[in-house]
Amino acid sequence: MNNLNNFPSIKNMLVQFLPDYRDRLMDDFRDRGLEDFNMLQGKQFKTEEEVENYVESLTIDDVDAESLMFIDDPASFIEIANNTGLASDILFEFYKNFVFPLWSKYWMAQGIDKTRKNVQKVYDQLMNMDEDNIRESIATINIALNTAHQNGEMLEYIEQQTGDYNLRATLDSLSAGEKVEEWNEELREIGVQI
Repeated sequence: MNNLNNFPSIKNMLVQFLPDYRDRLMDDFRDRGLEDFNMLQGKQFKTEEEVENYVESLTIDDVDAESLMFIDDPASFIEIANNTGLASDILFEFYKNFVFPLWSKYWMAQGIDKTRKNVQKVYDQLMNMDEDNIRESIATINIALNTAHQNGEMLEYIEQQTGDYNLRATLDSLSAGEKVEEWNEELREIGVQI
């Protein structure tokens, strides 16, 4: 709440509570009187009209955010965010300002910049490979599958997703060309010139 400039969505949500805050302030003025109101606000108004002008001119930047909205618990905050249609924007800002900086700090120390450069290089190779050159394509795909990510090889992710933990042996067999002659013979039998 003390850094609303980094949370424009929360600020937009709070703007909706400004009219109620102004009403409460005027009620407080009427209950306490000019002298007490001046003391509490740190002002020196002389008339009710000056107080009204002051209260009506208040913007979100003039008000302590916590005094705008009474939120008892996170569930209430979420409900208000949903009701104002700002929940996803607030969540984005939360991740941007809190989660991502912590994530980035942790992984930077682990060398994620170097890993990202390696992954980008392999991605570029995949995007530019000659699909008509089978040997080159197999080699490039093999490089991609064996590229180390920050916490493991891509092949490990694929094995986890497919449930097939023999992919390395299969790919090693393909890379070694163990079936190439057999497949070439099959292709010759159906008329492909090799």
